[in-house]
Amino acid sequence: MAFTKVDEAAIAAAGVIPLTDSPTLPPAQLKAKFDEKGDMALDAFNNHIDEITEDTAASNIGATVPSGVTATGTVQSILGGLALLAVAADAVKHTHENKTVLDGITSGQLAGYDALVGNYSGISPLTTFNALSTTGLPVCKAIADYIAGLGYTTFDTVHPVGEIVLCESGVSPASLYGKGTWTSQGDVGSFTAYKRTA
Repeated sequence: MAFTKVDEAAIAAAGVIPLTDSPTLPPAQLKAKFDEKGDMALDAFNNHIDEITEDTAASNIGATVPSGVTATGTVQSILGGLALLAVAADAVKHTHENKTVLDGITSGQLAGYDALVGNYSGISPLTTFNALSTTGLPVCKAIADYIAGLGYTTFDTVHPVGEIVLCESGVSPASLYGKGTWTSQGDVGSFTAYKRTA
């Protein structure tokens, strides 16, 4: 039910204002006229107290029970239901069913990164780069020279059949190494990929 509003006409008709300047009412009735508006306000206030404790009180001020919240229609009940829902959500925020899987992925990525850093930390820097740049990536012969410096000295060990290398466009591994049969696999940016076929 909606909250009850005191009727304007009833307010205007109550009290001593509607009486004549020389009322002829007996004293008890005259006193009652003086008390009418106060009594009307007191009755309306007490009625409102009853109305706001009803289960429909929250809807009378625009509040409704949200989906998933267990509550009656009172404002306090809705607030209590929301508080319980928040506590329950907080308790399970780290217990979703795939947490172990996600933690494992994160842990695996971290371990892989750490291993990669460990693997590369002992390698000395390459100093021979492609002919067109002193700051570019090492390609073709520079890589071969570096691997040979690590102790792999035979051409077939360094460049086995099936290997793919990148060379500057217009430069073939056959002209650089003087060995092997190389087939172009297409351009990759400003480089050309070659595959050793024999």
